[in-house]
Amino acid sequence: MARGVFAVIGLPSVAVCLGLASPAHALDKCPSNPQDPHCAVINGKAMFCKDPNGARDFKNCPNNYLAPTEQRTGTVLPAYYVITILYVAPGNSSEEDYGQGSSSGSEVDESNTAKLGLQVGTTGTIQTTVGFSVQQTNGTTFVVSKSTGTTLQLHSTSDPLDHSKDTFVLWTNPQIDGRQVSNNDVETSLAPAAGQPMRVVQINVGEARALAGRNSASVLQTLPADKRAALASLKPDDYAALLKLDPFASGGGTPPDAHRFTHVESLQLDGPDQPGDPVPGTQITVSNETDRSQSASTQTALTVSVVGQTGFSFFGLLSAGVQVGGNFEWDYTRSQSYTVGQNESATLTLSTSTVGYNQVVDVYYDTLFKTFAMVCDNPPLGPSNASIAGVVTSQGKSLAGQVVTVKMPDGTRRRVATNAKGLYRVFGLPDGTNRVILGSMTKDVVVKHGQIAQVGLDLSGVPTAGPTHLP
Repeated sequence: MARGVFAVIGLPSVAVCLGLASPAHALDKCPSNPQDPHCAVINGKAMFCKDPNGARDFKNCPNNYLAPTEQRTGTVLPAYYVITILYVAPGNSSEEDYGQGSSSGSEVDESNTAKLGLQVGTTGTIQTTVGFSVQQTNGTTFVVSKSTGTTLQLHSTSDPLDHSKDTFVLWTNPQIDGRQVSNNDVETSLAPAAGQPMRVVQINVGEARALAGRNSASVLQTLPADKRAALASLKPDDYAALLKLDPFASGGGTPPDAHRFTHVESLQLDGPDQPGDPVPGTQITVSNETDRSQSASTQTALTVSVVGQTGFSFFGLLSAGVQVGGNFEWDYTRSQSYTVGQNESATLTLSTSTVGYNQVVDVYYDTLFKTFAMVCDNPPLGPSNASIAGVVTSQGKSLAGQVVTVKMPDGTRRRVATNAKGLYRVFGLPDGTNRVILGSMTKDVVVKHGQIAQVGLDLSGVPTAGPTHLP
């Protein structure tokens, strides 16, 4: 059985010559030792039609010229493929986990493979290796993603967002094989390089910046041996292109592309109230479930270098631009609507040891890479804003780790977790009526700027909200 995931590229014509000035010759009329400049001998047979300069092209030939039926194969090795991007969270001891509820990864539409304008159709299977899989979806795309049994984690070490720690998960030995199976079709596969397991490596924005600079070679030598080996084929331009996939890498705030990034919800990062108090940190599951009605498509191109090419390249047959030392383009795409039951999720633990630190965290879903990015547009909060605070109790005892939701007048929701003392506080609220929600309990509270509304929540005999569900 052939390896990898296969797609069929339909050639736009059955002709295989470029701009003939004289009448085309049918294949059976091409002499075995042709003198005509439009004929060529391949493996002892007059198999191709070409121009006097030796160029070949399927696009501009007369339709009455028959293409050869002999199968021809070839391979292209792009320098890397970006599986996903992990975005750092605020808080000096925060953590995010993509586990069972996540198939974090990406989708590429190769219907314009190498900018040839060819149509792709899928005929293949699924390949899985080291916790990641390569498969097809709707007949025009390849999907590379982590398995649900694999966990990707990212830890934060600073309270402000430090996007130099955003991390790219790269596949650095992808191989695209091509095989002409008929006059009209080229079959392609995407898989790890022959005889190798999928080579996956993580590199953060700070490392990519350094490797994109003049001292790339010396920077590479400072990395651990396994990472150095995995990145050996990449060039400085590859890292520069990689950085463009992360809109926060240049220090940006709110995501610029509303089609790619959709707002999911708001959370709040809270530090201890007093020195010596326990450091808060409750796991909260975020999900793109609220984004399920979105249906707009988006696409982002990534150009990478070509590090290998063997055999008769089907790319060379169709385009002179794809060769060793040249470039190859991946077209990352999101083209399907979200539906209930197909949502992605991640577990966030927002935590800081900084006393009195409070920060609103807006969570966005990256539809291209199926991960969550966090944005903190405002300065750290304080009680001078309109606020709601209270203690969650049951049977006279305070409850830690309870997730309280406040729904603001405009419908925006923010979730906060109670600390070790059962205390929750929600800062920076708009004036007006805000609704406090915990499990089946709701309370409407009017707040004003500069005031703290005290709202205690007694859950004695009342079903509580689990810390991982959005009311």
